[in-house]
Amino acid sequence: MKLFKKILFAGFFTVVLANMVIAAESNVLFKSMKQIGMGGAAVAICDDEKALYQNPAGLMNITGMKFNLLTLRGGVSTDGISNYKTISDLLNAKGKTSDYVSNLIHKLTPSKLGNEFAFETMAFAWKGFGFGVFGDSRSNIGFLRPSDPYAKVTSLIDTAAIIGYATPFSFFGITIPNLNIGFAGKYMARGILYDMNNGDTTVDYGLGTLIDMFQTSKIATNCAYAVAQGPAADIGLSLPINLFGATASTGLTFRNIGANFTATKTINGVSQKVKVQIPFESVIGLGLTTPTSFLGVTSVTWALDYAVISVDKSFFKNTHLGLEAMVFNWDWLKLRGGLNQGYVVGGVGISWGILHLDYAYNQEALGDEVGINSYDYHLISIGIAN
Repeated sequence: MKLFKKILFAGFFTVVLANMVIAAESNVLFKSMKQIGMGGAAVAICDDEKALYQNPAGLMNITGMKFNLLTLRGGVSTDGISNYKTISDLLNAKGKTSDYVSNLIHKLTPSKLGNEFAFETMAFAWKGFGFGVFGDSRSNIGFLRPSDPYAKVTSLIDTAAIIGYATPFSFFGITIPNLNIGFAGKYMARGILYDMNNGDTTVDYGLGTLIDMFQTSKIATNCAYAVAQGPAADIGLSLPINLFGATASTGLTFRNIGANFTATKTINGVSQKVKVQIPFESVIGLGLTTPTSFLGVTSVTWALDYAVISVDKSFFKNTHLGLEAMVFNWDWLKLRGGLNQGYVVGGVGISWGILHLDYAYNQEALGDEVGINSYDYHLISIGIAN
């Protein structure tokens, strides 16, 4: 309970300082808690409504009907949790002296604060078809340069309404056994925080501005949102294969086809049209489920994803490896672990009927290479789904 309160508090602080802005750039728009706990791997193993954004061909893997009435996810960076006392003092610093506030900011520097929020609502899927509404968001605030602190804020939010269809592949009467193809059409909206003075998608607050903000409890108004929206599409393939005598699954997806939108920024009082491109990428995946009897583990699902087309050039940033284990044949408990961009991640999923509770620990680099502008998060989600 104490940890949960810390997570909520640190997330609230991030939202306040970021003027209710919500996310830093991420190539993968939407992720499930299972995918996060498994290092980001999902393309070959998706078998529920989340296939709508992971790989639409995975809709053919669904047994029966899957639904998600509402799932909410929240998370906060490790620095946000460990600095909750200093953050609390800053939030209650209204009317305090400049020296008092300055000392707290110096105490907080350097640190990386961030929060995530995501939702999945009204999502339904059955074999070959599905639709849903999804959202994913994050805000990141870096308190940098201990000698003369300043805060660097980045923020972005994505939402999408998605409808998907999958079917066995056939081309002019030619079919490949067990090969499935899927298509997902989506209408997307992306909001990006930007600096109204120069148009940059990072907003910097100097020490003087930070002191004034915490003394007066008023957020600086030099930033705004540029919102872009429009239609886009995903295409996916899935195919079971024989791997060393065991049945495995492969997947290939092409995401964000045609996602080139236009937004309006007001820079120094002048409105300007700017292009907002949600990155196109292609991911290939491999999945395998194997029975075992090691330390009470009765089965393990392995998954590997690699982004063959990506804005990231680093091999490690494009690689995602994970596993999900069932213990003692307890279908209500799933243990997860993996490597996301070379970082160790993990999680656990618990279900009681249609009520699901998940925890995940995630690490990722927001810069061009592994280790550059890296953040680590603790995330909790609760949902009503089957």
